[in-house]
Amino acid sequence: MESFRYFPFFEKKVVEGENYFSSTLDFEKLGLGSFITCSGNENSLWFGTGDGYIYEVGLRDGLLSIIESWKAYDITVFDIKYSQNTLITIGMDENNMWKLKLYDCLDGNILSSRLENYQEVPIYKELGERGITVFETCSDNQFVGLGTVDDFGVFILYGDFFGVDTYSSHFIELSEPCTGIHFISSNTKEEYYIMISTKNSIISYEIGVNTKFPKLIYSDTMGGARLNCSSILNSWTDDISQVRDVLVVFREEGLFCYHPVNGNCSALPTNHGNPIILSTFKNYLVLVSSPLNISSEYYSNNSREQIETVNTTLCDVTICNYLPELRCICYTGEFKNVSHIVKGLNMLFVLCSGNNVLSGSTSITNTNMINKFDHTILERKQGIQSNILLPNSSSNTNHTGNTNNSTNNSYITHTNITMPNLLFHLEELNLFERIQILISKNLYDWALILAKNGNVSNSIYSQIQRAYGDWLCNIRKDYSGALNSYLNCLDSFSGDTSHVIHNFLQANRFDEAITYLKECVLIFRRKESTKNAINLTNSEDSRFPIAKDHITLLYRLFAQLDRLEDIMDFLQNRNLNEEIDNYEVETAIDMCRNYNKFEMAGNIAERFQFHDKYMQIQLEDRRSPSEALEYLEDINLDEPQKLSLILKYGPILINKIQKQTTKFIKNLVIENNMPIDVFLPIFVNHDHLLLEMAWDVLNNEGKKLQIELEDIEKISVELCIHILQVSLRQEPKSEIWG
Repeated sequence: MESFRYFPFFEKKVVEGENYFSSTLDFEKLGLGSFITCSGNENSLWFGTGDGYIYEVGLRDGLLSIIESWKAYDITVFDIKYSQNTLITIGMDENNMWKLKLYDCLDGNILSSRLENYQEVPIYKELGERGITVFETCSDNQFVGLGTVDDFGVFILYGDFFGVDTYSSHFIELSEPCTGIHFISSNTKEEYYIMISTKNSIISYEIGVNTKFPKLIYSDTMGGARLNCSSILNSWTDDISQVRDVLVVFREEGLFCYHPVNGNCSALPTNHGNPIILSTFKNYLVLVSSPLNISSEYYSNNSREQIETVNTTLCDVTICNYLPELRCICYTGEFKNVSHIVKGLNMLFVLCSGNNVLSGSTSITNTNMINKFDHTILERKQGIQSNILLPNSSSNTNHTGNTNNSTNNSYITHTNITMPNLLFHLEELNLFERIQILISKNLYDWALILAKNGNVSNSIYSQIQRAYGDWLCNIRKDYSGALNSYLNCLDSFSGDTSHVIHNFLQANRFDEAITYLKECVLIFRRKESTKNAINLTNSEDSRFPIAKDHITLLYRLFAQLDRLEDIMDFLQNRNLNEEIDNYEVETAIDMCRNYNKFEMAGNIAERFQFHDKYMQIQLEDRRSPSEALEYLEDINLDEPQKLSLILKYGPILINKIQKQTTKFIKNLVIENNMPIDVFLPIFVNHDHLLLEMAWDVLNNEGKKLQIELEDIEKISVELCIHILQVSLRQEPKSEIWG
């Protein structure tokens, strides 16, 4: 793992009485070396001792304190698990009888009043005098797994553990001691998978909720796991149809992941020597290893002093993020005699104990079986060797444990060599400090993933996106990547957008600037259509700084780059209120006219029926009155609208193209039986054209040889007088009025 990036996400702190515990109840006085198991949740920590006591530790006034302690077992506590407001313990009572004891927790804590109301489940029928290597419970407490020593195998217990003798059991036979049991549920919760590890193999079984009978899925003999060197990774895969959790194994060669159905699915080489502990904490893997390759013969062939030296050697503790997209080392440190990784109170602790050096001889159940244990079992974190197979008779506490002797069994050890005991708190930096570390190294993509997994607010996430875009644009010159980053935060960003546009324009990246502006305009459309400020998805009181200037700039860029098709496509997406439509179309036309893109402006005006704009373009910009007149002839408008356009632009047209304009008006009057009076304003200073048009209208363009009285009656008196006045001034046309 040397090639992985390193980020100091954790800080090491020593848990001391002055800082964490009350002066009378600190861990040093309890004797950390006597703790052989531990567990925790978000509210409490629980420690089990070799003489049968359980201690509950919690926070009081911000300090760690012993909340509760009680004698749970007569001889020893073997293991503690917490699941669904239930504390499940296993240990040995009088007469060397194994028992499960279940305590009902309220809000994650055990109340004093509930200590006597625990549920006791004797399991001596299954275990008898067998030793236990591993204890595990299912997440919903339906199943319990027990690895046995004397006849290698695993007992699977299932049923109602809150009722005595209401459970059933099944024994899975193995060829060597079990070193790990893990339960994985399918997404449907209809079946569970039991992942069993030994020194040399990984075995997967499927067990149905209804059938309760284990079915072998596969047995991988390419490698196994040492005791305490396997754990479950949650949500490792994206397979939502089956199983998302996998088993991870810590071996000398590296880390190996096993899917309960598909088997070995990935491997990651590491540079660690001798695996001791593998644990998980949030999205982290916690690896404890020793640089020494200790064999099982070491314990039998060396003196007590040499064993003591080994047991006080430094252990490497490494914390790494196991998410594939954030794979990195987050902490490395050296500790002496790491015995437990303690997780609880949303914190991570390392328990270092020196009370595992034996100074006397002990007999155990079936003494021949110890020869079958290799170093993987002997290296258990002070569990099997020093406290279960060879348990401790002294815990350095005021409690006195009961001991029981039998002719076949002895669970008593002689005096241990006491060494300093320490509890370390590996404090995780807060989310913003971790994000800042990544940003300081320009790892914005990692910072975004970390922020997303941390469920930060949209505004904070968008600020990281914005900074990422700035870095890509200004430093890496990756304008496409910068654009994507800017767009990803656009909906929730509350800052100024001008510098984003400036970055692209300064680098002559017009395509990126246009794409960004288009998104801005789309947001502006939604804003104007609702007539309210844009509501961010996180409901923060923020205002999106987009206005009509963005629209103007967008169409200015379209016009400069001759992007007629882009303008058409973008304008055709208008489906909101008319006010927005009109403003955008007018802006697009005006920008095209400003940059002398008259043909483009005319096409836009014609396409979106902005008739005034089209007439202005043809008459003022292109100086093409013929096309303007043709447009008037072809447009299909209501009579009032069309008449308004003719009266507005008719005087201009008749000054430029007299004959065509006069003919157009004449045809309009004849075909639509319209009065000539309406068009008098067009013929100001053009009396002869008015006279010719009136004559053609009255004689139906020469189809009548003379004008009758009834024809004169078709025009108003005022117009008739006006025509007579005009005819008197005309030569020789005036003769027709004689």
